[in-house]
Amino acid sequence: MTAAGSQRPQLFQVALLAVLIGITFQGALRLPGVREAPLGCDDFGYHRQAALFRENGLRGFDTGLETPNSRRLIEIAKATGEKTSHWYQAVAPHCHHYRADVDKVILQYPPGTGMLMAPLPEDVERRWLRYGCLFAVAAAFAYLLARTTRPADGLVVLGGAGLVLAASQVGTDSAYAGIALSVVCALLLAPALGTAGTLAPALLGLAAGFSSTIRVTNLLIVAIVGLVFLVRLVRSRSRSDGASLMAYSAGSMAGLAPAIWANFVNAGSIFRTTYSAVDATKPEFDLDDILRGIAFYFGDNSNGLALTLSLVIGIATLLAHPRSVAMSVAAWVMALSLAYLVPKDVLVPYYLLSAAAFLTTVSVAVLIGLPEPTKPARGWTAWAFPAAVAVAAVVGLMAIAFPSQRLAIDPAVKQRFADDPIVWGDVYGSAVVARYGAYSAKIMFTSPEIQDALVSGLDDAGIEQFFLVDTDSMAAVVDRVRTRWLLTPAGDVFGRPLYRLSGRLAAG
Repeated sequence: MTAAGSQRPQLFQVALLAVLIGITFQGALRLPGVREAPLGCDDFGYHRQAALFRENGLRGFDTGLETPNSRRLIEIAKATGEKTSHWYQAVAPHCHHYRADVDKVILQYPPGTGMLMAPLPEDVERRWLRYGCLFAVAAAFAYLLARTTRPADGLVVLGGAGLVLAASQVGTDSAYAGIALSVVCALLLAPALGTAGTLAPALLGLAAGFSSTIRVTNLLIVAIVGLVFLVRLVRSRSRSDGASLMAYSAGSMAGLAPAIWANFVNAGSIFRTTYSAVDATKPEFDLDDILRGIAFYFGDNSNGLALTLSLVIGIATLLAHPRSVAMSVAAWVMALSLAYLVPKDVLVPYYLLSAAAFLTTVSVAVLIGLPEPTKPARGWTAWAFPAAVAVAAVVGLMAIAFPSQRLAIDPAVKQRFADDPIVWGDVYGSAVVARYGAYSAKIMFTSPEIQDALVSGLDDAGIEQFFLVDTDSMAAVVDRVRTRWLLTPAGDVFGRPLYRLSGRLAAG
């Protein structure tokens, strides 16, 4: 029996599988120290998403955040006569903003990451999600490794896996999940494009659609692959190509359904994004902006190295296989991602990593010949290798200690926040919402004049206000507010000083 048709794994494959599992554990062993606290924007946003689904089931799609006094705060902001764009961020905690078209404060992220975290225990939700994503990537590359017939191909797979696993650790929770699902999409791309059945296209559509509820730019995968199926149908007019397109479309819509419903519930329309105006800005194709974006994403850091290597691998593979439809799809996804994200005002290191992971994985699959429909599956080995990774993941999860990192609730602070105050705060303001259920808002996101109007309006209405000095920005706000109002110490929250507004200072 030839090596290509052998049911038995070869020695080089077993050795490389062991290395792959070892590399994955190297990344996983860093996770126990990852902060679990719901602080700032991303950490709090995904934590609250997960909590909403965990506590409310499907009603968790509604991310509206409101208390009686937060409603008063919004009315006071409206009464200033200023444009909503001047204060819509300042009346909400991190990762949230006020939407005038639906008249409520909403969470800006799509729901996918929170949906994945919701089934996990709250104390370890972020770390277990990341752990699962790392091993999902490893299992996908183990499947590719099982399809190799030569040591050189096995090394290509191992190199691609190492690159994707290293890139995963650059970003936040959604980066891990987005990369893992992008790898799954890449793995499904060849079977979906290379067979006449409907299962692979449907699964690819489902994976690509759901990945877009985590990283919105993965909509490019949905659109470009859909265009390929459509062009095929127009050219062939065959029933099988029509069935493939319908299966892919149905899968895509099913995968996108959570994001579509979240848009409708929170933004009032399936065609409106929940992202704030800052994050939803269109790219400015100005040379200075483009150069700034290139320097940011491809700078001298681990993120820049991962993106550069991904591009090099992708370009080299495309040149070597110019007729590969899969490579054309991956190249267009990466090119359009660069065109959209590089010139934008908002630059975030992990924004391009999902597209890079998709490009790298497709390149590896093409280089080892996976797109060929007749490529031998190597029998049970093709599934035994991913199964071995899954077993290693379960054993590792039992062996690695993930200590609880929850921020402790102080009963005295909980009592202090019992009367629905407005807690002005920055990074730890998010934890005030998550752990104490009090309403916090990031006052430093507006002008001093509007800040004074908000504080004054709440004071006149008799609404209790606290100032949590957790960053330099909040310290500056407090120093200025002190010139007009009396702020008295009210203990601390999470080790940060807390002040209560106790009235205006006497004139003169």
